[in-house]
Amino acid sequence: LTEPLTIAKRTQVKLVSDGEDPAVVSVPPSSATALVSVYGILTLENVVFDGSNLGPKESSTSAFRVEKDGQLTFGAQAGIQSVKLGSSSSGAVYVTKGGTLTMMDGSRISGITGGKPTSAAAVYLALGAVFNAQGGQIVDCTQPKGGVYVNGATMNVSGSLTVRGNANSDGAVKNVTVENSGKLVLAGALTGTVGVKPTYGGVSRFGAIAMASSLDQIGPVTRTVLDSALLQEIIGGHDKRDSTSIPEGPRPM
Repeated sequence: LTEPLTIAKRTQVKLVSDGEDPAVVSVPPSSATALVSVYGILTLENVVFDGSNLGPKESSTSAFRVEKDGQLTFGAQAGIQSVKLGSSSSGAVYVTKGGTLTMMDGSRISGITGGKPTSAAAVYLALGAVFNAQGGQIVDCTQPKGGVYVNGATMNVSGSLTVRGNANSDGAVKNVTVENSGKLVLAGALTGTVGVKPTYGGVSRFGAIAMASSLDQIGPVTRTVLDSALLQEIIGGHDKRDSTSIPEGPRPM
């Protein structure tokens, strides 16, 4: 790749390597908004974008930027590795409002360094973005926001996704938090704890400040499954002050 690439609207592109090992696309130093801007549909399989060729003083901007209605899919053996981000970059993959990122089993984003000093992440999901996590890994990234930063986005986890970013990433994990964009399940994935997303209406939302009323749910984040179960028993149940609360029924013994 020698210059920025744009996947236009209503365009579908699939990059596939038939080799036994993934094909490597070298990432050049760049100050463009993104090396690959996705307005249409882009799918990668057995293709890895690699930045290890960058010199010690060279950096690149966001490797991928998924725009509104754009769809980026990392299939098996596809991803990004060893990319140093420029100081104005928010993430190696930046997904804007209305954009969708999908990671399949076997995909991998690793070794991402640099970026904005206080707000970068390996994968940055803006308000209104969608992340379909069907598998893969996001590991060994040093951004202050960690491997994945969910800023009011929707995260659908349907497989085994490993996220291991900066251990010092901000955002303390509390015993009870509000789930509307992966905060419960991601908190568990990022810190090795147990995050439980209760059935909608199973825990009262009275007193919580809603970001997305039809999605907000309150649940426990604890060290063990048993602790989460015990805390769920305490905070669960009907609350007449919450119109979405499930009516009280027979409780299990």
